[in-house]
Amino acid sequence: MAPDGRTLTTVRSILPAGVTEALDRTCENLVRVASALFAPGRENGAVPDAPKAALRVENALQTLG
Repeated sequence: MAPDGRTLTTVRSILPAGVTEALDRTCENLVRVASALFAPGRENGAVPDAPKAALRVENALQTLG
């Protein structure tokens, strides 16, 4: 459940100057990235030209090892 407007205003007034604006920008950017990553595709739901995301697990394991 999201907080009401009064609660948001109170929290925003407590935070140091600039923090709320930075958080707003971060949220907006996260929504944009999520929209780009999970945007619906064409008729069959696929995006033919989109590159496949690949996790580099081997590189991470080598770094840890």
